[in-house]
Amino acid sequence: MNIHDSFGFQGQFELVQNDVIGYVAGNTICKWNIENNKKEYIQSNRYGFQAFCSNYKRKMLVTAEYGMDPLVHVYTPDNEFDLRNVSRLEIIQMDISHDGRFLLVVVGVPKYEICVWDLTLKQRVKGTQSSLPLKLNFQEARFMLLGQKILIKYEKQLLLYGMVPQFENENGEIVKNVKLELIGTYNLDHPTKMIQDYCFIVDPRTTSETNNIYLIQGKNIIYIDGENLNEIARHECAEIVHHIIVTQVHIIVIYDNSKFEWLFKYIQQNLNDESMIPFKLDKKYQYPEKLSIIQAAYNQSYTKLLVSLSDASLIVLPIPAESQTQEEEGQPDAQEEDKQVDIALDVEVQKFGPYQKGSIQFIKEFKGNYVIITGCDSGKVVFWDVIQKIPLTNFLVPGKITAGDLKDNELVIGTSLGVMRFYDVGDIRNPVLYKIIKIFTDKPITNICINEDQIAVSSAESQQVFLFFGDNLIGFVELPFPCQAIAWNTTNRSQGLLLAISSFVLIGIQTIKNNQQTLKLDLVLTGRKIDPDQNLLIINNNGEAITTGKDKVFRKYKFPEETLNKMDLKVKVANQAPLDEQDGHQLPANCLAVKDFLYSGAKDGTIMIRSADKLIQDVRNFKAHNIKSGGVSAICVSNRLKVVYTGGYDGELFWWTQEKIKVESDSAALMKNNFGAQPAIQDQKDQDVMFYQQQLELEYLQKQAPIREAQKQQTKSVLKNIQHRLKDLLEENLRADELERLDRDEFVIDLIARDDIIEEGKRQQMALRDQVRKENIRQEILYNLIKERTWDQMEVPLKGINGLLAHLLVWNFHIRIRTTEEQRKLKIIKELRKQELKEIRLRKQQNMKEIWSIEEQIQDPKYILNAKPGQPQLILTDYEKKEDPAPSSLVKQAAKPGVAQPASKQPVNARQAKQRQMEEEKKREEEEEKQKQLIAQQQAQQQQQQKQNEEKKGDEDFTEWEYLYGASELFTNNRKRNQMILLQDVILSIKKQFNIEFEQHMRLRQQQLDNINERNKRIVEINLELKKEAQLVQLLTNKFENPEKILNVDQQEIPFSQYETREMREKKEQERLKEEARLRALMADDSGIRAVKDMMGGTLEEKKDTPLDEKLEMEDWMKKNPEDMNEDERMKLKEFEFKKAKLEEEKEKLRKNLEAELKKLNIEISDICTRFDDKLLVLFRRKLEYEYRVLEQELYIVRLALSIINNESGGQNIQQLEKQNIEMSQRLSVLEQMKQQLDQMKQDEIQAKIKTQDQLTNFFSTEGRGPIRFPQKLDASKMKILWQQAFQDARSNEKDKIDADKKLLQIPKYKDILIPQDLLFELRKKEVHSILDEQFETYLPEVSSKASSMQGIDFDHDRDAILQILQQRFKIKQEFERQEKSCADLEQFSKVFDNQVGQLQSQIELTAEQQSIFKAMVEENKSNIELVIRFKQGLVEISQDKPVPGLLDAILIPRKDIDEQNEKIREQGDKKLKLMNDIKTIKYELALSEYELKSNELVIRDLECKTREVQLLKVKKEMQIALTKDDTRLNEKELKNIEKQTEILKKTTEKRQSILLKKKEKLEKDIEFIKKENQQLLKQGSDLNENVKQLQEISDMQNKKGPKQGEETQDLGTEDKFMQIAKNHKLFHEAKKHAEEIELLRDELSKLKARTFANFANAHR
Repeated sequence: MNIHDSFGFQGQFELVQNDVIGYVAGNTICKWNIENNKKEYIQSNRYGFQAFCSNYKRKMLVTAEYGMDPLVHVYTPDNEFDLRNVSRLEIIQMDISHDGRFLLVVVGVPKYEICVWDLTLKQRVKGTQSSLPLKLNFQEARFMLLGQKILIKYEKQLLLYGMVPQFENENGEIVKNVKLELIGTYNLDHPTKMIQDYCFIVDPRTTSETNNIYLIQGKNIIYIDGENLNEIARHECAEIVHHIIVTQVHIIVIYDNSKFEWLFKYIQQNLNDESMIPFKLDKKYQYPEKLSIIQAAYNQSYTKLLVSLSDASLIVLPIPAESQTQEEEGQPDAQEEDKQVDIALDVEVQKFGPYQKGSIQFIKEFKGNYVIITGCDSGKVVFWDVIQKIPLTNFLVPGKITAGDLKDNELVIGTSLGVMRFYDVGDIRNPVLYKIIKIFTDKPITNICINEDQIAVSSAESQQVFLFFGDNLIGFVELPFPCQAIAWNTTNRSQGLLLAISSFVLIGIQTIKNNQQTLKLDLVLTGRKIDPDQNLLIINNNGEAITTGKDKVFRKYKFPEETLNKMDLKVKVANQAPLDEQDGHQLPANCLAVKDFLYSGAKDGTIMIRSADKLIQDVRNFKAHNIKSGGVSAICVSNRLKVVYTGGYDGELFWWTQEKIKVESDSAALMKNNFGAQPAIQDQKDQDVMFYQQQLELEYLQKQAPIREAQKQQTKSVLKNIQHRLKDLLEENLRADELERLDRDEFVIDLIARDDIIEEGKRQQMALRDQVRKENIRQEILYNLIKERTWDQMEVPLKGINGLLAHLLVWNFHIRIRTTEEQRKLKIIKELRKQELKEIRLRKQQNMKEIWSIEEQIQDPKYILNAKPGQPQLILTDYEKKEDPAPSSLVKQAAKPGVAQPASKQPVNARQAKQRQMEEEKKREEEEEKQKQLIAQQQAQQQQQQKQNEEKKGDEDFTEWEYLYGASELFTNNRKRNQMILLQDVILSIKKQFNIEFEQHMRLRQQQLDNINERNKRIVEINLELKKEAQLVQLLTNKFENPEKILNVDQQEIPFSQYETREMREKKEQERLKEEARLRALMADDSGIRAVKDMMGGTLEEKKDTPLDEKLEMEDWMKKNPEDMNEDERMKLKEFEFKKAKLEEEKEKLRKNLEAELKKLNIEISDICTRFDDKLLVLFRRKLEYEYRVLEQELYIVRLALSIINNESGGQNIQQLEKQNIEMSQRLSVLEQMKQQLDQMKQDEIQAKIKTQDQLTNFFSTEGRGPIRFPQKLDASKMKILWQQAFQDARSNEKDKIDADKKLLQIPKYKDILIPQDLLFELRKKEVHSILDEQFETYLPEVSSKASSMQGIDFDHDRDAILQILQQRFKIKQEFERQEKSCADLEQFSKVFDNQVGQLQSQIELTAEQQSIFKAMVEENKSNIELVIRFKQGLVEISQDKPVPGLLDAILIPRKDIDEQNEKIREQGDKKLKLMNDIKTIKYELALSEYELKSNELVIRDLECKTREVQLLKVKKEMQIALTKDDTRLNEKELKNIEKQTEILKKTTEKRQSILLKKKEKLEKDIEFIKKENQQLLKQGSDLNENVKQLQEISDMQNKKGPKQGEETQDLGTEDKFMQIAKNHKLFHEAKKHAEEIELLRDELSKLKARTFANFANAHR
């Protein structure tokens, strides 16, 4: 089938010819003639075009196919040819040079480069640097207009490359190739659009400006030099610029709102011309429809402006571009230079479109008209006249269209959010929306099928299929799986049967036309299992179902006959084979259609036609749409014409036919008033549309409102009667006897409702328990995971001891469990090391001397940690040992000579003092010698003891320290790696050693706590005796003392109480009642209780009376007056008072003793706490010492690892440099060979040039030394004169040529017809001149005229001989010019080769130098010895008396290094001072320049004000005429303009009034609806309040009632579950605190390193 026509235009186009534009349309490139609206198509041989470009001056078009290894086809006016093997990858962009010789190709990823093809030679341009690799953020690349230059634009940069010749060596021969050389760069700070100045300037002096570029950056227009990318000028516009078109005179600036402005372009010679100053506004135009511009360009003749808009339309503005010649002829007057011309009212715009934009979702044809309707996902619906090939009308749907169908004049559209809209399109000028409904919640409607008055709707994401009768919703059918496709069977035997594909089942649905009571329809469903993944369905004329899907196979099935409920849907295998099965497209199909044949469109853009009865017959396919955009999206077969309509995902609409259409358009029948249409409703967005259930409910409520109101009143009256009856019953119950009276909870009327509520509560309880159980399982899994990854990985967990009173916390070393692999490696290394140590010991026993030992180089390796195996001599400081008291200052002063002694009672002369001083010095020297001897003896004893211990050891195991290598033994990387593993074992032993001390202190703390608890117990007893409150010492506690308890959870740690259900409360209450009954029965009659009451006052506890509780009770008679007592009573009273005083005295003594004991106990507790805190402080200091040792070994490990890395990286660098050196040496040899060949070529060319120059010099020689011999009748001197006049003078006289060209341009016919607006005329003229200058025939007229007028030459007779001689001379001169140019090129390339050879030699030397450095470094690392030195300052805190302490070990630092560092510091300081001085001077100059700039700005502003005042005083010529002749034409024009403006304002106000009235009506309807809804809600609220009250009463009755038999018992495991949750919660927080404590410990260690440090020095052998 052939393309009849197409509709579609997305906005991007290329100018192909004068009025012909080209753009990609489906599988073709459409060439659209705007003048006659005719289209031609270039069809792709594959699946569409990826890129194409054109050169309208040369009438060339180049296309590139889509995909890998694309075919590039070139169309020229003379012929067509293909370029093969252009790229193995896809081509993303192309461009043709102005002269049509070169083609620029941008290849996609992964190669991603730019290459150039020569179209004349039909091959790629050769050269090693003839292609450019692209970087990220590449945007476009194009040829410059003049010269062979390429402009590349990135997101942040603009690059300019030139195609320059380059000599290269190919197979031993020097070949002239092409090199792409960088010329200039320009940085882009903002998003930029690039427009090249394609419009030539006629003046030859400014032709170089043709290559200049305009850049668009927001509101700014930047003018850049095309030769070096230097900025020339910049202009800021009032609005954001969208596009620019450049002409000879203007730059047409286009804004986003379709606003055009003509600004004078930047021309150097117009800078001083006020009338044409650059960027001055000349005229403007505003397109009425304020749409965004996609692209704009002039046609080839520059008479029409072609503009594509954002609504997929094309407009043609007949605004011709002005040339410079026209501008010079029509220069404005000085009085009119400020006038702006508005041409908006003078332009008649020709518009094509708007067309579809986005993917076409459906295509439908009117039943009785030649009109089709299409809908795309952008929401646009368009009506098309098939005969006239024009769009008629369109309207927008406020949503994304996904499906649609047409029946008569009823159009149904579905959107992506599940909304359906019903339109009456009887009058396509005004489609009427009469219903809108939402049937799916945020799910797209994928299928809409209409059969007479029945409509079926489904979604691929839902199991529901909705059925409509007309626009009334009948209900929905629930399928077992999501519905992929639906189709009506319209054959006679199965009328009204709907087929649907649901996963792997083909389902038949027998529909109904009347409403049922429920929306979910209970229909009989039949099914048939089919192959899975079928998503398209259609019914042929025989009533058979045809399906296809992801497997790309077409299958034909019978109608389903088996009942769906009886089918086993767990088995997906089809039980019956299809009737027919044939292969389809290469990619899955997107759409199906059937008429006489089966039509299918696929994702690869092909359309396949085959027989609908037998799928294997009449199979044909053709390419229609582009695979890049997604292929065919919709297909429709015409019922009246032999036409197939197809739509694509790119918005292109095609119709295909094999016959010519010879019918007349009847679209006018659909453009008449539709008086029978239903009333229209207000459309709204998909998000605001009401769901169908709500809409049906609202409709039902509106219909049932009167009935419901009557029923409500009746129900209220019944409820009032029930309420009165209940009140009577309650009063009667209260008046009843006590035995007959019922409790309020038992007084329940609706027992069934009560039981239902109880059962519902039980169900909720079970659901909650199930949820809690799952949560507990999740927490248990999390607990086990955390425990496995943290706690179980530790051999020794982290513990902490805190002080009893002091706020001091000491942690142990937590140690992880070693893996089996680590233990295996350590075991192997120890075994190897043990053999080495035995061998060393054997050599010592045999007195074999070692090759080298560190003791030979360092006499006292006391502070060197890794000098030799074994534990370092420096042990940990014992802080508990008391130091000897230092001598007093007086003794020190006495010991020093020359220090004055304190005054004594007896006088001492000077001689005695001197003798005493000398004696003391002798004694001191003797003591020092004795101490030295004692130390030497101790050292010798220690060495001897050590040798004895080593000999005793024999084959016993060594300690961790003894396994270590000495510093002199680490000369291989393997030994260094072994040393690192051994050091880790040493670190582990250090940690274990401290943990032993830590455990001792843990036990000591527990002992002290036991002692304190015993004393506290005694303190409590004493306070009880003293009748005081015990004030015990509050000891600090720590959770980390017993970390195992972290995993246990106490009941108190649960932050919430357990929820008790009703059953639990009832059970607890029942247990309480039972216990009370038991106690009452027990207390009723018990002999044991009575005996206790009689014997011990009702208690078994024995009262402990203390002496302080003893009292003497005064008898009653003792209270009488002593005068009333007798003598016996007085004696007894005195005796009582004596006893009482004695008792008080004893009490006071006892109280003092108890208080003294209490004080002693408190002091003892304080002493215990203080002593333990002191010991804990010592442990803390020792912990710091241990951490220092651990860090010391870790630093040693780091140094070893760094040494290994340096050795390996040095070897790799050496290999890499050697490889680079070999490659560069090979390149150098190749370059030297090429240089020799180039020098030989240069020498040969120079010799040939000299020979040719001699021929030219002696050509007219009269002595016969020339290359030819002149005939005797011709004079050589005359021929020489003729040559000079005809050739040299003619070529040098350029002024005459320019004058001749000007005279030629003044001819109106030549100017207006031959070159109308041809902006490339000047370039073409130069090309023609250059071509003619190289042809001998060009000079024949000049030769004939000069020879005819010259005496001594008979031109008519000797014409052939003269022309032959001159032609030979002409050829020799051309050859000489060619040789001269070739010599210059060879000279230039010889210099380039010299530079390349020099650079390569310098690189080779640099590489060799680096190689030698790395080799020296590797050799040095092999012989280096890493020494870990512990300075004395790292053990003893340095005194801070001096600002710089005297470091005794500073001698280890070489003096040379200190001087070098000081010199570097001095140089940096000098540079900084110089820089600061420069900054000071620059700031001063900057302030001065800013001041001058501000003053200049003020002067400029003043001058501008003055010029504005002068301009206001100007009286224009028109105004003078109006004043002198009373001319009112100006007023009339202004009056007409004002009248037009008022008319426009009236129209707009009327439109606004109508819109506001519609909004007002809609708001009133909404208010009424909301009021009704509020009333209903208030009524529902009152009903709910009553129900709540009743439920509350029922629940109160249930709570007061006793437990019911047969209820469930309490879940005994609930408490344990809550405990487990709290345990997990606690474990999580403790793990978090554990990590925080580790970080705190690291901070403390870093502080320690600030005070104590270890240096690493290199001791060279």
